[in-house]
Amino acid sequence: MPVSPRRKPPDRETKISLLLDALVYSLRYQSDVGVGFPHSTQVEFEFLSEISKEAVKSGAKRLTIYDTNGSSDPFAVSDLIKQLTKSLDVALFFHGHNDLGLATANSLAAVYAGADGLDVTVNGLGDRAGNCSLEQAVLALHLKGFNTGVMLEDLRRLSETVEKESGVEVSKLAPVVGEYIFSHKSPSHLDNPGLFEAFDPKIVDSYRKRSE
Repeated sequence: MPVSPRRKPPDRETKISLLLDALVYSLRYQSDVGVGFPHSTQVEFEFLSEISKEAVKSGAKRLTIYDTNGSSDPFAVSDLIKQLTKSLDVALFFHGHNDLGLATANSLAAVYAGADGLDVTVNGLGDRAGNCSLEQAVLALHLKGFNTGVMLEDLRRLSETVEKESGVEVSKLAPVVGEYIFSHKSPSHLDNPGLFEAFDPKIVDSYRKRSE
């Protein structure tokens, strides 16, 4: 059977040119346009920095840095965001995947390093192992003094609604919204369970349970 010749991937200049063409086209119809960079944590920093600067120069109002395959870690994410904020005067967002269970940790590292916003999903729903969990991110940020504007007392009900509508069950061990989050069974915890909790149950409109 006939076989078409394999196309070479576009070179660096072509990639930048294609991005800028799409950006300029989008700006004809909408003034508030952002640009996202998949695999940001896997590419050479020099290329990411160059294409980011070109995007901002051409009118991008925000940039989203992706850990597309979830392989990065909080230290690397923090260093990456810090480097970008030094040379870019634009809002930076971070998009984390949870393939290694680090989506929330990576997202928090991004914020602490200067990121302006995060891509999150309720119950961490998303491709493969999912994305950064809304409930985990906003609760952790709240405890560090950040105001996300999210009503924390509604997190459990929101989680339950999304669980029902999506058909994807939430683990009983899930942080923040799991059934067992305030359940104490170890004898050494029962006299003063609050010492063993990361936050007061009242924050998320919940209550403490003592298991016999």
